[in-house]
Amino acid sequence: MIVTENVRKLLKAHEGLKREVYLDIENSSFVLPEVIEAMLPYFNKRAYVNPTLTHKPGWEAYDAIMESAQTIARYFGCKSIEEINFTPGEAEANNLALLGAVSQMCVKRGKIVISEIEPLSIMHVAEILSKQGFSMIKVSVDGEGFIDLEKLKEAVDDEIVIASFSAVNCEGEALTIELSLNSVYVSSGSACTRHLLQPSHVLVAIGRKFEEAHGSILMKATRIRTEADIDYVFEVLSKVVERLRGITGSMVAE
Repeated sequence: MIVTENVRKLLKAHEGLKREVYLDIENSSFVLPEVIEAMLPYFNKRAYVNPTLTHKPGWEAYDAIMESAQTIARYFGCKSIEEINFTPGEAEANNLALLGAVSQMCVKRGKIVISEIEPLSIMHVAEILSKQGFSMIKVSVDGEGFIDLEKLKEAVDDEIVIASFSAVNCEGEALTIELSLNSVYVSSGSACTRHLLQPSHVLVAIGRKFEEAHGSILMKATRIRTEADIDYVFEVLSKVVERLRGITGSMVAE
């Protein structure tokens, strides 16, 4: 109950805001209007049941899923819809991709090559495989997060079973709270480790100090954000950073 009361107090303090800018897209996001419009019929008008059921609503659901799979397959240039698998989220998809690939290959040994900045759902699976007899090789990255190609060349040989590299990966609690009070919503540190007292492994891998990684914030913009929104964020951010530096400076002086 104490937690609930505290949350309600925070909500009360945020009432009447004239502008809100949501940049915490890495963790969760609102649904775009066109997506909502396209999805609404599937909640209560058609294809809203289990696609394995043998009646009209079930056949409609099955047809809708197959049509979606065909659309996605064409977009990615797949040879067939058998290459498309629907999962609840990232962790399940990465589990299926890595563990499924190893299982299909029917091998007991080999190298799993990943980068140092892979999401934890990839790293954890690679660690599981390393305990089952596979060797895990982590390829280092530079200060911008780009893979060290020379190290990658060294890792590539006939023993490789899987090489997995994310196309994109990105990553100061006090700073986050201050921004929130100014109606700018972001996250602190890594999206994967935000509840743990440890810095983002991505930021550490690209050479950031632990204190820098701990003081990081994560912001992502979407196409619905305007230039005015971003200008407002920069204006608020500079003031918040200046204020917090003043506070910490006073604390150090004392």
